[in-house]
Amino acid sequence: MKPGYHIASSALVAGILALFFKSWSMALSCFLSGIFIDIDHVYDYIKEFGFPFKVRDFVHTVYNNGISRLTFVFHSWEILLLLGLIAGFTNWNPWIAGIIIGFGHHIVLDKLNNGERLRTYSFIWRWKKHFAFEATFPNDAKKKMQNNIR
Repeated sequence: MKPGYHIASSALVAGILALFFKSWSMALSCFLSGIFIDIDHVYDYIKEFGFPFKVRDFVHTVYNNGISRLTFVFHSWEILLLLGLIAGFTNWNPWIAGIIIGFGHHIVLDKLNNGERLRTYSFIWRWKKHFAFEATFPNDAKKKMQNNIR
């Protein structure tokens, strides 16, 4: 999903949390984590293209499937599980709960938007596939090949 949609959805979910839980810390952490989970795209971009880092090139490359290896550390069910454990140990601290909700709705929306399998958002599964774009997002890889053929 493009950043504008993540900003809008994060604002909506954060607003709902603020309304129901009356917790600005939960709402703020949800909003910020729902957007900034995408910071993991920067690692993959720099690893593949190096410096200098140009925001325009980065955005174009990321949203046009131009990266061949997708580590996406934060885009993973395993991170959500780890955050859930941390939340349990912190008696569901509003900051941690907000981060879980922000990460969770971001990943679910990405999965729905991309139409890929659930395992696509498993860090362990991607690791076993060597983080290859073609294995992680086969539907996008097919589209990319078809566009290159034309």
